[in-house]
Amino acid sequence: MRRSVLVSVMLALMTSSVLISAAPRADAATTCTGTGCNGLLAGNTTCANDAIIVDNEDYYVGGQLAGNLQLKYSPSCRTVWGRLWTYIGNRGYATAKSPTVETSCNILVDGQAGCNTGMVYDAKVTSYATGHIYSADGLTTYTWKTISY
Repeated sequence: MRRSVLVSVMLALMTSSVLISAAPRADAATTCTGTGCNGLLAGNTTCANDAIIVDNEDYYVGGQLAGNLQLKYSPSCRTVWGRLWTYIGNRGYATAKSPTVETSCNILVDGQAGCNTGMVYDAKVTSYATGHIYSADGLTTYTWKTISY
């Protein structure tokens, strides 16, 4: 009797551990491809796993680095997105554009220095990102663009 209870308990533990390890993690990233990725944040998907920076543009004001704009690309998802970082002021926004889709992100909160746009499917089209940052006093807007990809 004791042996059969022990065997039953061991079998239950082994089965539950197999079921637990086979189940997807709650924090696992979403998988998307093509137009199904439009507007999604790459960091919340598997697209970020193979991301490469296809353009990296610094913007200078009076010889001082004011901002950085990147165009990132995921080969597995066939998407691009923009990443904007500001070193002056604390406001701005970025857009990622293809001929048919546009996504954006905003830097609206004091102390926030950057943002990532949503993704844009770019198979067989040309896409790019634009960055817009404001001076510390908010009176001047600086705008620049990545090369097209």
